[in-house]
Amino acid sequence: MNITTMILSTSLSAIVLSGTAFAAESEASLSSLLGDHTDVTVGVAAQNAPRYRGSKNRQTMALPVLTVQRGPLYFDSSHGIGWQYQSPSGFYLDHAIGYDMGRDDKNSNWRAGSNRLKGMGKIKGSVITTVTAGYQFAPWLALEASGEFALSETKRGNQYRVGAKSTVWQSAAKDDVLALSADMLIGDARFNQTYYGVTPQQSRRSGLAAYHADKGVYGYALGANWTHQFSPAWSTNVAVTSTWLTDKVADSQVVERRNDTGATLAVLYSF
Repeated sequence: MNITTMILSTSLSAIVLSGTAFAAESEASLSSLLGDHTDVTVGVAAQNAPRYRGSKNRQTMALPVLTVQRGPLYFDSSHGIGWQYQSPSGFYLDHAIGYDMGRDDKNSNWRAGSNRLKGMGKIKGSVITTVTAGYQFAPWLALEASGEFALSETKRGNQYRVGAKSTVWQSAAKDDVLALSADMLIGDARFNQTYYGVTPQQSRRSGLAAYHADKGVYGYALGANWTHQFSPAWSTNVAVTSTWLTDKVADSQVVERRNDTGATLAVLYSF
């Protein structure tokens, strides 16, 4: 049951049990939970990254940015629709439902893919749900773990992430913030085989050597994120991520380069 259904169900039950006299209190509780303002951020981002993770060829794409948040509920153009919970003690939880584009077996202007993968077949897009749990030990340090689970096209498998985030610098005026992250990337047997394995049938069609990718840690990622606030409304964000693939998948001929770096520059307007 999602958070919206829970809220509406709770409010309806209260009205039925307690009568219309309780309606005003229920509305007040709902208003308190959802807040009295909707925060919206729109913008455009330019991203330069490998055509797929492990590719030596790169591409640059323009991406729209849209984030809408009201209390714990949000919509994010890159993550989907979800809700967040933050406890006073520092524990936080995030649950989102989104869509993974999969991977094409030819060059694509809107999703991962390369002509090098011709004959491998497409990895179909999948509806996914992502659950993240973490703990904010200090204003500058948080540890978290997340799982990404396929709700459709489940044969593509699931992946997991364990990592740390740190705000290493903030200007006195708080208009510049620099944050770093480090993550361990883990795939189940289906995920690693789908993205990095080569079956005998795929080998015959593509010319790539057959390869079996087992479950486990398939990579490590380091990230840096800088946000500059020009005004209460306008800001820019620069994100750089470097990924190193482990021997578990890097020995596959799908992987041309085991280490890669991607960069994103976004211009944002919030209201």
